[in-house]
Amino acid sequence: MFIAPSFNALLHVATRDEAEMIPECTTDRTPGDIFSRPFIDDKLDWVKQRLREHIGRIAAGIDQVTYQDILSTPNDALASLCNTYRLIGLESCILKVATLLIDRRFREWAEGEKVIPASQNGFRPAYRNKANAFILRTAIEKARASGETLHVVFMDLSNAFPSTDQPLLWLKLLRRGATGPMSD
Repeated sequence: MFIAPSFNALLHVATRDEAEMIPECTTDRTPGDIFSRPFIDDKLDWVKQRLREHIGRIAAGIDQVTYQDILSTPNDALASLCNTYRLIGLESCILKVATLLIDRRFREWAEGEKVIPASQNGFRPAYRNKANAFILRTAIEKARASGETLHVVFMDLSNAFPSTDQPLLWLKLLRRGATGPMSD
């Protein structure tokens, strides 16, 4: 991982050491047990709708399970499979179903905890870049009206995830209360 010279190296080491102390199994303390309550049949309808949008564009994985196979699987069987998930044992399309469900739980938690600022539009359903253009225009007009200089930076972080300080990410999730089987 690349660490910019402006980062505090001692804090980085301390964070890594603290993250290594996170237990393998944590207790879900979220309201509604977001990270530990079982997936239920009716939530699979949402996943199946998402899969229908991609039929024909996604090839079967090494296990030869297709989206059509998943769509024809009863919801209770899919819920049972996803409730006993072991990521090492799931592959391809089945893994995508479990990942979609887990992603939805993290989004539910993040929205409930107001973790994501209203100004962040990336990777959020129903948010588009129009809001960003409006925010920029508003900032420009406000700076003009007050006679101030506005400094703007447009950044494109390519391949950003590998440069993420993952121990710090896990610590922040833990401190915010994202604990339980789905974050272990």
